[in-house]
Amino acid sequence: MKKILVSGVSLFGLGASMATAGGMEVGRFSPGAMFEGGYYAEMSITQTTPKVTDDTFAPNKSMLAKMTNTSLSVKMAVNDRLSFGLQHYDAAKIDLTYQGAGGPFTSSPDPYATQVAVAQAAAAGDAATQAAIGAYAATAMAAGAKNATEIAAYAIANDTATQAAIATYYAGLSSTDIGVILATKYGGAANIPLSTEPFVDLSFKSTVFVANYAVSDRVDVYGGIKYSAGSATGNVLINPHGDLDASEGTATSPVVGVSYSIPDIALRVTATYQGKASTTHKTTRTYNGATETLEKTKAALPESFTLDFQTGIAADTLVFGSIHRAKWGDAHIYFDGASEPKTTWSDSTTYSLGVGHKINENWAVSASLNYEEGTEAAGTSLLSTTNGVRGVTLGARYTMDKMTFSVGVNYSEFGNKTVTAAPLGVGEFKNNSMTSVGVKVGFQF
Repeated sequence: MKKILVSGVSLFGLGASMATAGGMEVGRFSPGAMFEGGYYAEMSITQTTPKVTDDTFAPNKSMLAKMTNTSLSVKMAVNDRLSFGLQHYDAAKIDLTYQGAGGPFTSSPDPYATQVAVAQAAAAGDAATQAAIGAYAATAMAAGAKNATEIAAYAIANDTATQAAIATYYAGLSSTDIGVILATKYGGAANIPLSTEPFVDLSFKSTVFVANYAVSDRVDVYGGIKYSAGSATGNVLINPHGDLDASEGTATSPVVGVSYSIPDIALRVTATYQGKASTTHKTTRTYNGATETLEKTKAALPESFTLDFQTGIAADTLVFGSIHRAKWGDAHIYFDGASEPKTTWSDSTTYSLGVGHKINENWAVSASLNYEEGTEAAGTSLLSTTNGVRGVTLGARYTMDKMTFSVGVNYSEFGNKTVTAAPLGVGEFKNNSMTSVGVKVGFQF
């Protein structure tokens, strides 16, 4: 079984399904290029078109936007045992918008304006809220509050007991009650501030420098450093409100792994560990024409472990796959010093399994399945509207001298999810999917 099949079809079979991983992951470090002979370079481009709609917030078009992800790898051999590699790729993205999707946003009260109005109404007329504010008065005065209005403002902003009382009061209000409170505060229904349509544009890119050492003809060990940089803009309606701009934040994290191979049967198993990369981002908020600086936004790319494998099962035919475990439950986004994250991700495990076959000296084809179990069938975040995924990838590879050209198409379906975003409504995100088309060019020199 020739190397063209072992290193080509099997590895590309994973490419188009990368956009289906957990959290905000769209790509990850792959050690495959390090096992190519001599000097080697490859570049891949994948375009993903999602279709994610519901019956309330995005009935007219997908709230997830089309995205293009790239990856570039270079491997340099020092001798038969030692080599170095560099890989640059899109690691994580959130590209979503509800603008023009037909949701209730621009015809509904601004959630932040509603929150402020209800809090002030509770402070003025709710006994439980007033009691909580009174209990907090001494602390508020020590912090600088000089009168009853400032004491209430301090308590609303900082006292958990006051906030809990307001939440209870809010939960007991009808939509009519809230409308009256807003109209009273803003001098009539026509003056109530309306919501904007939320959007998020976030991107993380990673660069990995790695060294590989062949301990023997069958065992390789590799390790290196991953440098990641990310930034974002968006409007998430509330907590925090306004247009947000999180500037670039960077982090480094380790990458280590081991590989075992039996060339005679085209077997290779690799295990790769990547450490968590935590970033902080200077953040500003613009609301009602005024811009202010918030506490730094916190984000992260998670700790992960990946097992890639392939083995020959017949002449010119092999089975390949991967298991990728990422701790997204410990890699959330936190805004403005909040103790609770804005994201609701859980740890994810993504599986891929496929088969590749060499047709002749030039052509090879592959087919694979990808699967990620759902973890949250219901939630409250308009940033998280899918629940697991399953799909299929078809790929082909053409080899001409020292150059290879691969193409693949992935179709995946998302699990259903119910999203409750008070006070805007409840959305049922059902029967959603995405299609990815990828190409990769490799050159050995």
